[in-house]
Amino acid sequence: MERELSVERDEKATALAQSMLERDDIMRTILGETIMSAKKGKIRESGRTKCPTIGQVKGSLQRFPRAVDLASCPRSKGGTWHTHVTADEITTPTNSLPDAANVLFGLTDVSIVVGTRTADVVVAPADPEVGAQAYRNAIGADVDGPRDVTEVIEQGRLFPSEARERLREQLSPLFYTVETGYVDLDREARTIPPEDWATAPGSGKNEKVAGNGYAPTMFAPQSIQAAADSADSAFDGLEISELVVSQALGTIVGNLVDSVFFNR
Repeated sequence: MERELSVERDEKATALAQSMLERDDIMRTILGETIMSAKKGKIRESGRTKCPTIGQVKGSLQRFPRAVDLASCPRSKGGTWHTHVTADEITTPTNSLPDAANVLFGLTDVSIVVGTRTADVVVAPADPEVGAQAYRNAIGADVDGPRDVTEVIEQGRLFPSEARERLREQLSPLFYTVETGYVDLDREARTIPPEDWATAPGSGKNEKVAGNGYAPTMFAPQSIQAAADSADSAFDGLEISELVVSQALGTIVGNLVDSVFFNR
């Protein structure tokens, strides 16, 4: 059995997270975008990227029914805000295993999943190598990034909800939750019928990469191929450096985007 490694927060990442949590305007905006999409019957996750060295906030590159691809920063890793799209995750979200992997494997310094009642935060460790190995130890799999995490889950080599609980327990200094208290948005979200929100596999603690199981047979081959073709078209001409890699891995669409974009 692997020993637990002691991890500490990176000071700059912690400061970045605090500055991001002070941006109610951005957090309310991405929640509003997600809620509005649900009202229109075309649910989409939403998000933004914060680049600390130049103070720039970048919009999303592509939004999908259960995923969002976010821009990277030119001279620093930066941090990301994004939403999840199940009925409970729009209120009290949880960073998924790939969300956390983006941070622990150095693709971004901060991941904040924003909800109407709370926001869930994970920040980079002071020692990246220790953080990456602690992630591997916690989930019990030899992975090197978000895409590997998804592959391990799809192969049935770990149960996501249990792995996520171990991860949050063993790397607890890097995770925390804060209240957002957006009462008006919470009230608006609760007016939307349950069937208009995503259902499992959805996002956060309900998605296949974060909790409650996944059956590939749910998806007809022709539907998967259509989504793959759509994703391929959507990303035609984009540079890899423009993406926060695998930020969208929370859903089948995110998986297809990742597969098509990086394996063509």
